[in-house]
Amino acid sequence: MLKETGPVGAKYLLGVIDHYSNYIWLLALASKKAVVSTLSSALTDIRNLHSRLHPTCTFRPTIKFDCDPNYLDTACRTMVASLGYTAQFTAPYTHNQLAKMERQWATLADFATAMLQHANCPTKYWGLAMRTAVYLRNRLPSPAASAGSGGVPYTLLHGVPTDLAHVKVFGCTAYLRLEDRYRDKLSPKALRCMFIGYCDDGPGYWLLNLATGKLVRTIHVAFVESQPAHAPVAPGTSQASSPSGLEPGGGYQCQ
Repeated sequence: MLKETGPVGAKYLLGVIDHYSNYIWLLALASKKAVVSTLSSALTDIRNLHSRLHPTCTFRPTIKFDCDPNYLDTACRTMVASLGYTAQFTAPYTHNQLAKMERQWATLADFATAMLQHANCPTKYWGLAMRTAVYLRNRLPSPAASAGSGGVPYTLLHGVPTDLAHVKVFGCTAYLRLEDRYRDKLSPKALRCMFIGYCDDGPGYWLLNLATGKLVRTIHVAFVESQPAHAPVAPGTSQASSPSGLEPGGGYQCQ
C-alpha cells in the first residue's frame, strides 16, 4: 500500500497482482478503513475473470498479504474467506516474501518517475502517473507471466488482444472540445488541458484542467504530444484556444 498525492481525492494506492497473468490492479482508497470494501470488489472481479477463462477448473485461489494490521483484521479475514480465498500473511519486515509485487512496485515507480520528469510535471501528480504506468504495464509483454512466457497480462486475463493505437504521451498538451451549450458563438472552442491517463472502464481519456485542477473524462480531444502541458505557453497563445489544423478526435476502443 502506497500513499498517494494529487487531485484524485484518494489518499492511498493498493496494489494486487495476479500470478497467473501478471496483471496488476491499482486500487484507490480514501482511507485505510476502506480496504475491506474496495478489496472485496476487486477479488470478486478476479474470481469471475478466472472462472470465465477456466470454466472446467475449480477456482481455489490463495491471496498473500503483508502484515499490515488492516489485513490482519477480522473483517478482512472474514471477507477473504467468504469469497473462497485462502489468506496467507508475511512475517514482519520480510518484504522479500512478496518479491513479485515488490519488483513490480519498483518498475512502476520508475515508469511514473520517468513520465513525470519527461513531462516536467509536479510531483503531486505522482499517483496519477502510477495509474497510467499500471495501465501500460498491463498491456505490454511480461516475461514474468506464468501463463506463457512473454505473454501480455491483459490478453492472458481477458482473452482478447490489446490495441495500443490510442496511447499518448503522458503529460502532453491536450485540447478539450467545449460543447456548444457551454459557450457562446465567440468563445473559444477548446480548453487547454494536460493528458493525465486512460479510463479503465471504457473508452476515454482523463484530462486535467490546469486552471481548476479538476479531472475531466472525454473522447473529444486533440493532442499535441510534442508539447508538455507544463511547458511555457508562447506569448499571445490563449489557454483556451485550439491549435491550428487540429480537430478534437472521436472515440476509440480502449483495451
